[in-house]
Amino acid sequence: MARQGTVTRSFTFNGERKYVYGKTAEEAAANRALLMKELEEGRFIIDKKMQVGQWVEIAIETYRQGNTDKWEKSFKSIMNRHVLPEIGKLRLESVLPIHCQKIINDVSCRSQSLIDKVYLCMSFIFETAIDNKLLYENPLKNIKKPKGTKKERRSITEFEREITLRVAEYHRAGPFVLTILFCGARPSEIYKLQGRDIVKKDGVLCLHIRGTKSKAADRYVPLPTYLFERLPKVSAFEYIFTSQTGLPLNESRKRRLWNNFLREMQLTAGCHTYRNTLIPPYPIDPELQPYHYRHTYCTDLQNAGVDIRIAQKLMGHSSIKVTAEIYSHNNSVALNNAEALIENYINSNALKNSDVVQGVVQIPQTTTK
Repeated sequence: MARQGTVTRSFTFNGERKYVYGKTAEEAAANRALLMKELEEGRFIIDKKMQVGQWVEIAIETYRQGNTDKWEKSFKSIMNRHVLPEIGKLRLESVLPIHCQKIINDVSCRSQSLIDKVYLCMSFIFETAIDNKLLYENPLKNIKKPKGTKKERRSITEFEREITLRVAEYHRAGPFVLTILFCGARPSEIYKLQGRDIVKKDGVLCLHIRGTKSKAADRYVPLPTYLFERLPKVSAFEYIFTSQTGLPLNESRKRRLWNNFLREMQLTAGCHTYRNTLIPPYPIDPELQPYHYRHTYCTDLQNAGVDIRIAQKLMGHSSIKVTAEIYSHNNSVALNNAEALIENYINSNALKNSDVVQGVVQIPQTTTK
């Protein structure tokens, strides 16, 4: 309510009524014009009555330093899909725990990873609001997070491997997919590879994967001759993998490249089409993703008898627990290899020169006093 002796002016912005005041009609009109301009330019008045959606824009812009473009894109996507439709128009001070619990409940049937991301994004918004004295308490304080589904970490099947190798011989995405399969690179690490990353380290031809996910992600991985012969030959600072027009592979270009490769795999495996559209049944799992080839690389390391600590370094895992989740899978090939290694060790070392091997057991002589 305006004090006595002041002039009030109002207007509507984004469905909300705004009020300004002045000692005179001219001053109130000037304040009204100034506030309208600030709102239209996105310079919101920072107070407890501002909307959640407004604070999200300010927080992203203010605290973006040190975060990657990928983080910002992912953050905005989660907020726009799962959070803002529910509470974007609410005032910060009006958000209750029940609102937050509903948002979390709505993604309860999704992956645990998504549930955690939604929770962390909301936590970032409310914690920064608390830091700026816009909230007294985080409405997420007593929220219960459901157990979501866990993304399957599977290797490709032998049939998928066979089709992959056949298509990779002629498809332009072939070297891209083979680099994940034979070097274990993350799909996000592929587009950074340059000619200078093919190096010899301690006499071994390697691929220098400049991963940034963690300190362990920057690593050297042996480069098989089979793959080296199929990689594009580029100069030191040229990208190994580019689009058809020579542009670096961003997320959308990688996605189109993979979708085209997967389509070719379906056709090669015998999938039929109608008016250039694939029709079921699909010989290749439609959910097959490039990351499954990275998982296969880890499984291949296990089958080859590579020590899990070495596998951790080659995979670029910061924790050996992640590698162990893959190594702990039941695998008949690994089991047979382990049996052969154990049998060979026992015969060559543990029983070497033993009389037991010769079928003679020496009974120690006892003497009586």
